[in-house]
Amino acid sequence: EGRLAELLPELGNFRSALRFAIDSGDASSAMRMAGPLNGAFVWFGQRREADAWLSEALDIAGGDISDLVASTIGTLAANLDLSGDVRRAVELQRRAASMFEQLGNRSSLLWSLVYLGHSLHFCAQYDEEYEVYERARAIATELGDKIAMSLVPFLQSWMLLAHGRTVETRAKIREVFAVGDDGHPGVRVATPVFGHLCDFLDGDLEAVKRCDESTGVLLTEFVDAAGNEDPMGLWVLHLISAMELTQEVTRPRARQRTADLLERAR
Repeated sequence: EGRLAELLPELGNFRSALRFAIDSGDASSAMRMAGPLNGAFVWFGQRREADAWLSEALDIAGGDISDLVASTIGTLAANLDLSGDVRRAVELQRRAASMFEQLGNRSSLLWSLVYLGHSLHFCAQYDEEYEVYERARAIATELGDKIAMSLVPFLQSWMLLAHGRTVETRAKIREVFAVGDDGHPGVRVATPVFGHLCDFLDGDLEAVKRCDESTGVLLTEFVDAAGNEDPMGLWVLHLISAMELTQEVTRPRARQRTADLLERAR
């Protein structure tokens, strides 16, 4: 947050540099600026402006195929996903993934597939979502990317649990824990909540109390500790809230937490 705040006085200069690069037809320079600056524009509430710069940079890139072009497409897709235009996000993230695959960039392909799966979920394309995550899981294992090896089965467990498939959810939970301490710390802390929700769906009414306790740990880990907010942790809390909204007994708490998260995001 502090580093982003330092950029605020310079945004005018960055805008001028971006406009000069685009008007000069310098796609490479435009994308190299628009991509890294995306986070700053989004942070300062200028998401539409961020999208516009990315789109203009891509327009002058034309049919070029490169890691830079694919990364810029993926960044724009992620923005659209967050703003709710998930169908357009799916279209663009598919393009980015296809380009990364064509270029042989397995690491970037992995994360493009992770984002694609997330967008597919909110398009209710669950079968394709699961297959995309399976492919991402295979690449993560191939690359030895422990963060992705824990994150992908976590996302799969979220999808499976939303459909009441508790046996398969538990199998994915075991995959998360099998990665060990090298996996994503936020996912490792969050995963027990899904286990408790599985217990609840399987008839253990006391599981809701355990779910409360685990969620309290999450709030301490990600939000309250030292006043720092881990964006990934807040996203995990959002996923859990979305899951709990599907269950009548956990719905009131999920609604309150969602309201709290929105307040923090302002």
